[in-house]
Amino acid sequence: MTDSGEKKMDIHEAMRMLHNNARENLNYCKKQQWQVAYYTLLLYGAIVVAPKGGITADWFIISLGAISAMLLAGSVSVIVRLECSQRAERCRIRKIERDYFPKEYQDMAWNELDVSYCARRPSHLTIYRLLLGVTIFGGAATLLLLLNRLCEFR
Repeated sequence: MTDSGEKKMDIHEAMRMLHNNARENLNYCKKQQWQVAYYTLLLYGAIVVAPKGGITADWFIISLGAISAMLLAGSVSVIVRLECSQRAERCRIRKIERDYFPKEYQDMAWNELDVSYCARRPSHLTIYRLLLGVTIFGGAATLLLLLNRLCEFR
């Protein structure tokens, strides 16, 4: 007990809390990446369908193209920043596990696990590339469709 009557936290308890916090942050960032990609694709769909609603003026289609380009740049930026945050959290988790967890845990976590299961699962980089690729491809397809629509009306 300290002078103020508060219980002093053990270093291992603090590291366990930091480890759990890093895991939660990692999961949060990954969910946000999926949501950014999902809502970006929904907006691309809405943008492609919008000129079919009757407004076919050049300025309207050009505005939709500009919105698509900004959406593409913004969503790619957010997905990349979230990946950088995940990389930092993974480094924090590895450092905490290496420096503060017992040797038995490290051996089990890194050497004795059945890696055949892990080999079948897509890595986080594969999922990151998939989300980035789908977002970029959707943006490019949207811009091409709008350009085609603009040329149709001339």
